[in-house]
Amino acid sequence: MTDKTVDIVAQGLRRLVEEGNLQGSFAIFEDRTTGKFVQFALVGNSLICDIPLVQLSGTERARLHAIAGPAATDSPKAEAPSFQFVFGAKDTRAAAEFADRVFVEVFNIPTDADIKTTLNL
Repeated sequence: MTDKTVDIVAQGLRRLVEEGNLQGSFAIFEDRTTGKFVQFALVGNSLICDIPLVQLSGTERARLHAIAGPAATDSPKAEAPSFQFVFGAKDTRAAAEFADRVFVEVFNIPTDADIKTTLNL
């Protein structure tokens, strides 16, 4: 686990939960070097982690399934197919730790990556 990335994502998610509206607010966390990203939407009392399939290679998809197990909801028939994971709105640290695992274990991004935060509150 990389404390730097976890802290960046957790801070962004706390702002999303505290300042966002319950429908339509989102946060995107993107590695500035590769463009790979993890996004979250605030929906009611849940944080929905959404990882679009379009950005995943077959190997990355397999690694994502390995860390997420049956928690991964693969929605290939959706308008924008993605993997989705649901966290409680108060579980910002757990959601941030999961995002960090995606960056490091799925995308193979170095632990000292420069992560950009975009918030739509």
